[in-house]
Amino acid sequence: MIEYGKKIDTNIREAAAITADTNIASKRMLEKNGFQERAQWTYYTGYKENGYQTNIDGLVIRKDIFENNRSGVPTSYTTTICRNMHVSFASIDDIDEIITFLSRSKTFDSGGRRFVQSWKWYELDLEGSKILELIARKKIIVVRTKDIKKIEGLAITNDHILENSWEEQIQGGDEGRKQITSEDDSGNNVDEDASFQLVYLDTPTSASLENLLVFVVNWVISSNKFDRIQLFMPNQKHNENSDFYEISDVLAKFGITKSEGFLLYVRCM
Repeated sequence: MIEYGKKIDTNIREAAAITADTNIASKRMLEKNGFQERAQWTYYTGYKENGYQTNIDGLVIRKDIFENNRSGVPTSYTTTICRNMHVSFASIDDIDEIITFLSRSKTFDSGGRRFVQSWKWYELDLEGSKILELIARKKIIVVRTKDIKKIEGLAITNDHILENSWEEQIQGGDEGRKQITSEDDSGNNVDEDASFQLVYLDTPTSASLENLLVFVVNWVISSNKFDRIQLFMPNQKHNENSDFYEISDVLAKFGITKSEGFLLYVRCM
């Protein structure tokens, strides 16, 4: 495969591979062939039916998180929710703050400075072009303090429903919802058990993670499209001034549980 990659493009700088953190044979094989462990990631899943329900500052997260219940669902792309934080899809005006947040993030470094697309780990440079593209496609969610002066967390999403505005869905009625539900942004059919994915998650505090998940869960309910939420998370590294918290404890409130841990290996070419 390495030789095949060199033939495809002589400018290739590295080869990368992932393996389950419990797969001893694969780890030994990669290390024997000059690969080095670059980052640790964890994969979490929350399914349509689950036995969890929680109440966060007065906002109920339903026992069946994905049940077709519109109460409490945000009707715009921006909503103010619990714990004095503000969650929204990022705009072009946020790019400098996003770059600053990531450049200072220990989690971003520990994750190999990457995000996931279709089980491939891609570098996310901080020069701005890729971040601008993600913002334009409504793929970045930011969490801010109440005064909206500081980013306290962010996530990168991988879904297609955001390519169409919420207002267009409402105006399109049943036909509009049918088209959005059945096709992705390339016009291809989407499986009925489609997943809403967070392909990078960086939340230094439990409050920023809870607020972000409330926003995401309500968005997923409003789309009425997805059967599950999938999270790809680099191992969270907490800043010196932030309190340590257990990621799994917060996710459990939303019926989201750990599926598997992965190691990212890289070999320079």
